[in-house]
Amino acid sequence: MASPATAGRANVLDNFLPPCPTLEEPTSFKKWSDPATWGNGPIPGQGAAAGANVTIACGEAVLLDTSPVALTLLNIRGFLRVLDSPALPKIDLSAAFIVVQGNLSIGRPQQHFQQRIKITLTPNPNNRADYLFTENLPAEPAFPRNLGHKAFAVVGGQVDLHGMPGGSSTPAWTKLTATAQPNDLVITVQDDVTAWPLDAFVVVTSTDYFPDQAEVVGIIDVVALPSGGSKIFLEKPLRLNHFGDPKGVPDGFGGFIDERAEVALLNRTIAITGTDEPAPYHREGGHFMVFMSRTPQFIEGVEFAQMGQQGKLGRYNIHFHVCGDDQGRSVVRKNVMHDSKQRCVVVHTTFNLTVQENVAYHTRGHCFMVEEGGETDNTFLRNLGIWTRAVEVLIPLSSDPTKTEETDDRPSTFWITNPNNNLIGNVAAGSEDSGYWMELRDRVRGFTLSYPGLNATVPANGPFGIYRDNVAHSNRGPGWRTYPKGVRPRQTWSLDSPLSQWQWKPSTGTISGLLLYKQAGDGFFMHNSDGIIITNSTFADNRQGLNLLGNTGVRVTDSRFVGLSPNYGNPRNCDSTPQMCGPVTGCEFPLAPGQQGRSQGWSHWKNPLFGIIIDQPTFGFDFSRAHAISNCRFHAFDSTCRPAAAIGTGINGAPKDTWATATSIAAVQGTDSTNLLFFPPRNFTFPGGDVNGGSEATDLYTLWDRDGSFLNASLGGYLVANNSALLPPTKRFPACRPVPAWNAYACPGTCYRTVMFTYLEPGFSVYENSSVPDTRKRGDFSYLSIRRIEDDAVITVDGNLRSVGNMWAAGQRIFVVPLLANATYEVNVGLPSNNQAFFPSNITVQVRDSNGCGGPVTLRIPARQSNQWAINEEQDVNWKACLGTADRAALQFSFVCFKFKPTIELLFDGSYSDPVVLRASPNPVVGCRLPYRCGLIAPESTWAYDVSGRELHAAITGAMGFSSPRFNDASWPRGPAIIGYVGWRWNGVNTWTPPSGDALPTFYYRRAFKVASSACVTGLFVDVIVNDGVLLYLNGVEMLRVNMAPGPVNVSSRALSNQNVWDFASFFIPLNATAPFSLAEGTNYIAAESHAAIWTTENFFDLKLSAQMDSATCSGVLILQEVCDGLDNNNDGKVDIDPLTDLPLTRPCRNPCGAGVETCIEGAFQNCTAPVHGPEVCNGVDDNCDGLVDNSPSLSAPQLDCANGSVCFKGQCLPVGPLTVPLTTIAKGASGWLYYDKGYLPQSYPTWSTNTNVPARLLKEGAAPFGFNTASSCSHQPLAARQWRQCLLLPQELPSYRGGRQQHLELLCVSLPSYSLHTCILLAAMLTPPSFSSRASLSQRRTSTTPGATVRFPSLLFSSHLYTSCCHADSA
Repeated sequence: MASPATAGRANVLDNFLPPCPTLEEPTSFKKWSDPATWGNGPIPGQGAAAGANVTIACGEAVLLDTSPVALTLLNIRGFLRVLDSPALPKIDLSAAFIVVQGNLSIGRPQQHFQQRIKITLTPNPNNRADYLFTENLPAEPAFPRNLGHKAFAVVGGQVDLHGMPGGSSTPAWTKLTATAQPNDLVITVQDDVTAWPLDAFVVVTSTDYFPDQAEVVGIIDVVALPSGGSKIFLEKPLRLNHFGDPKGVPDGFGGFIDERAEVALLNRTIAITGTDEPAPYHREGGHFMVFMSRTPQFIEGVEFAQMGQQGKLGRYNIHFHVCGDDQGRSVVRKNVMHDSKQRCVVVHTTFNLTVQENVAYHTRGHCFMVEEGGETDNTFLRNLGIWTRAVEVLIPLSSDPTKTEETDDRPSTFWITNPNNNLIGNVAAGSEDSGYWMELRDRVRGFTLSYPGLNATVPANGPFGIYRDNVAHSNRGPGWRTYPKGVRPRQTWSLDSPLSQWQWKPSTGTISGLLLYKQAGDGFFMHNSDGIIITNSTFADNRQGLNLLGNTGVRVTDSRFVGLSPNYGNPRNCDSTPQMCGPVTGCEFPLAPGQQGRSQGWSHWKNPLFGIIIDQPTFGFDFSRAHAISNCRFHAFDSTCRPAAAIGTGINGAPKDTWATATSIAAVQGTDSTNLLFFPPRNFTFPGGDVNGGSEATDLYTLWDRDGSFLNASLGGYLVANNSALLPPTKRFPACRPVPAWNAYACPGTCYRTVMFTYLEPGFSVYENSSVPDTRKRGDFSYLSIRRIEDDAVITVDGNLRSVGNMWAAGQRIFVVPLLANATYEVNVGLPSNNQAFFPSNITVQVRDSNGCGGPVTLRIPARQSNQWAINEEQDVNWKACLGTADRAALQFSFVCFKFKPTIELLFDGSYSDPVVLRASPNPVVGCRLPYRCGLIAPESTWAYDVSGRELHAAITGAMGFSSPRFNDASWPRGPAIIGYVGWRWNGVNTWTPPSGDALPTFYYRRAFKVASSACVTGLFVDVIVNDGVLLYLNGVEMLRVNMAPGPVNVSSRALSNQNVWDFASFFIPLNATAPFSLAEGTNYIAAESHAAIWTTENFFDLKLSAQMDSATCSGVLILQEVCDGLDNNNDGKVDIDPLTDLPLTRPCRNPCGAGVETCIEGAFQNCTAPVHGPEVCNGVDDNCDGLVDNSPSLSAPQLDCANGSVCFKGQCLPVGPLTVPLTTIAKGASGWLYYDKGYLPQSYPTWSTNTNVPARLLKEGAAPFGFNTASSCSHQPLAARQWRQCLLLPQELPSYRGGRQQHLELLCVSLPSYSLHTCILLAAMLTPPSFSSRASLSQRRTSTTPGATVRFPSLLFSSHLYTSCCHADSA
């Protein structure tokens, strides 16, 4: 079965335009300059025929041999070749539209164009009208027909353009081999560039923090150097310093870092340029597009200038638009783009395209990019981007020109929307923002949303391609960025699977060989990412080397970090007065006597200088996937003038954030000039006057030194923030010592565990429909106090109130705190108003680390205010346990037991733990009682829903509102949750397409449930998926509002923010006299409406509802929703009938062939309506959906039998027949053995000596020997061209001898497709240790002649060699 991505590509191919029917390349051409070519009329484009429309028909071949030629339309359906002759040294061709449906040839791969041709794309003289393409277009409504203006469009045809001076071997760019100083007129480079034209221009990149220090100069001569490389003579002197020392800058450990400037050629012999116009058209250049074309393109050595049309979708320098799988056939190589209006090379719904050794200079917007997030397997190889600038006008949404989702105003030289592409050896040499930006989203966008198979792609969770040896320098922002979603590779992720089966198994993505230097921002700003490995990389002269903000599971290995190198850049306004520490205007500190000034980056001197900065993890990620830093080296992080360290933490935290890291280090080294660690204290003032956010997290930093790299202790331990409450007891850890330069303590032998506490803030009104939001601030909320028993050290934290809706609307408190292992703590919650402890409605405690250092932690949690803890020993809601008194005797096994104590003591040992939930009981009863929590509506229940986009609020329509119990929803569709727009696809029983507007409509949901003795219910537990905003109504009255503004809502109301929440958020809603809603006896109705934040977000819903029973004072009965168990659960006199539909209960089901619905029959779900599988046929596909391919339905045969007695092998039916030839010899070392190498067979094949056979899917093919020598004792005669050995099976690894135990092997034989063998044999051998036996004979026995059948022999005992005996089946 094809993967979704592959299926999507095939779907794209189905929509391609066919190329214009063409002949082989003609041997003769008509001349453009010959009037006979044009029916003896005027020559198009010249004289009176200037501005003409020209079509070269299919089958025609024309040679462009004259200049100038000025047209309005050039439509090439046949062949057009451009003359390459010294007699015509320069050709000027201009047109408003060039459309290639046939072939345009300029130069050849083996002989690049030698003269000069300039193709100018001009405005349409007819009111600047666009070109609408209508020829041979498929009836696919998703694609535009408008090719725009100033357009060069390849539509089904082919361009064959080769214009690199000197040919394909000429470098497009090289590097300096000596530092270029101001006023230099000569530079030396490492490659032979003597083919670069003498009238051309080169650009020398910046090696400072500023991208605009790139310089363009003309060439007046190029000379090859005897030792290799070239010397380039410039037409004018350089203005600035460009670092070029071939040794690089020292890394402090004997190695060097290459920070040399790149030098790139800016001209080609083929130039395509847009007309440069005054305002208001000054942002509109030309554009070049390969439009939905299957044909491979050859774009090599072309100069693009003044191209791209700012603010217009699809109008770029080079644009591969919906071209499907290129299969690596096209060439996009050694081109140059300069002075671009918008973007450079854009790959859009195109796959397997290689973009190699192109140069871009002074361009606007993102430069080299994949556009919509569905593009995969493209390769960007050795491309160079220089001075990438921001656009002034962003591309708007087609649905609303006042809005946009583009980010070209924060340009990145390489913009990556899907990680499953390859970036190798590229250079981002200066951007106004970032060098590389992985802006991965949770969905694809644009046209890709219309492609089945591609529209299910989740780019942020996709697999990683190859990221190797890329360079970024001189960027004003970070060299590399993952923001805001980050990248989170997952092993299995398919939006085509049921939501309940989504797999979130973490995977990894590797970035190797990075070189990031001289960024005014961070070298690498990694945000919201998981499982990323950075290895063999170098970070130097950046504001921060690697900034880890909101990530988990990052590994940094075998890398080096340099704080400040001898590459001083171009300091400005440095006076001659020696000054040790800045600030000095325009200079970077230090400025010591005898030392030259240093250029400073963006506010560098105001910030600390860290090699790696570890900031807060992302909530919801697995803290057990901690960061790990190993085998890294740090140099020149000198803290003389400002805070500096190899590793630092937490300068980005909000004032009250509370979290803990579980980062570890090992084999980390620093030179004498490097401060190893710095934990900034709370409210720390940096040199520039900036103040650290005062995050209380700064008091809670710990760092696990696994091997004692920082501690100078072989046993390892922890580096602990300078916080007396966090430090270990002195009596137990006397070696724990302060390190003032680190603002930390080095504590060998210690171990800390990461513990998370979660509870709901008391006093929060979660159902209040008030126009006045809750105005409390963080200081008004509760705090968590954790006291270590042995020495009374108290950690007090009051930060981190999780915001799910309006200003802290969810009231969910989260505290992540490091606690010393092998210690006991008492935990209390208090209110700041009276400094009194209080009792939250519940509290969840969980250990969130991998326990690498070992050691348990014990927590004592006392209750207050006459409450006691109730710890539920069954974590799941028990649906049957809430029946009436008469049923209790029969259901005693279902009762949930609670233990009530004034204090609960929890012991957390081992690694990452499941949450432990504690709840308060005002009236504790010891022992078992009716459940504390009884279910009303299960997750994935059936709901009635409306997604029509209608207004259904009574206050607006004047009719009965959808939330009313009396509202008639009989016409609404019904289906199981999750319902809504999920993963940017519709999830529901009907089909649904997003509207053309900019916002998803409000979705409405309704469901009935029944209760009796409602007075026994004291509150409701609501678990709801909030994506993005939701309102819940009970019997027509609002009871919960999440992430929605106060006041009235309507169908157009938007959620406050994009939540991107996939898990249930939990709320407890008390039912008391102040609540404006209540439960009714009998039938109740719950209604919901979900709202999206913006049109680019999702909108879906599911809910769990359960009741809190006050069973201590009430013996009433709570009636549940009906479940499929043969009982009348809801006491309505009907068994297993849904009260909402009055039909039998249903639920979703799925088999390997697809999804369906099954119905409750006689107390069990049966008759799944998933697609029925077909019979298995020999085609390499699992036709009957049993998980096996080409398997026989019979248990006695492993493989499917084909017609006429043939046997199925690897998807092919192989002929069989009687075999009458005698035996043959299997040579030593022969190939073609099929073997099973997994040791013991799976349990489904318990022994080799039974009739159970081994399916071919378990076997591999290979050559002997398999760990021992093979020899044959078979008598033989030649078998002509057939190879009998191709039939034998032998295990690759024999089971090892253990205790003299005998093992059985039974070897199944099948034919291979390349041979015509008719039967196969099986060898059974009993293997025993050498001490048991020596060589033994093997007798033969004939068995069935059925191909693939089992042939068995008596046991063969052997010592050092396995001797085989062979048999065959004859016609008898």
